[in-house]
Amino acid sequence: MFRENGEAHSSCYRRSPKSNARLFIILALRVLSTNEDKIGNPVAIPNREDSSAVERNTTVADPSASSSGPRIAPQPQQQQQEKKQQASSGRSGQQHPILPIEGLSPYQNNWTIKARATQKSDIRTWSNQRGEGKLFNVTFMDESGEIRATGFNTAVDELYQKLEEGKVYFVSKARVGLAKKKFSNLPNDYELILDRTTEIDEVC
Repeated sequence: MFRENGEAHSSCYRRSPKSNARLFIILALRVLSTNEDKIGNPVAIPNREDSSAVERNTTVADPSASSSGPRIAPQPQQQQQEKKQQASSGRSGQQHPILPIEGLSPYQNNWTIKARATQKSDIRTWSNQRGEGKLFNVTFMDESGEIRATGFNTAVDELYQKLEEGKVYFVSKARVGLAKKKFSNLPNDYELILDRTTEIDEVC
């Protein structure tokens, strides 16, 4: 047993064969006491791998970042969510005023209605001297009233599957025309003509 730096140690050692050097080779060591006070302010020295990692983390920064800290680039998932939010804010009735159905007329162009699809017909085909095609009808209703909408040809392909009875939609970029009373029994003087530019977005 011997004491080193104020601590008592029990050890197994052998003296160096060099007679002029006071060198002990410790073969085993067990600390018997650690009650001594700490001398000075020792600081842990990181190994080479840790210091390299610190350097990489501190040197990789945006050159254009301000003194307040490096600017963190948004993650791909966050960017996709922001794009979806921007797209939904640009559509879904936000770029044009939302009008009640009773406020629609052929003299207004930039409008959006928020209405429930209460009835949707099957796809029907027609043929005459001018050609042939297909169409469907859907009835929209809000608190102010109802209006019938008809989609032809390309509008059938684009919009028919989007619409479900009972769901609420934002509808815009449709043409407002005089209602053909022989095809509709709704108390509305106007109807909507849906085409390939018409936008229909589900609300709920």
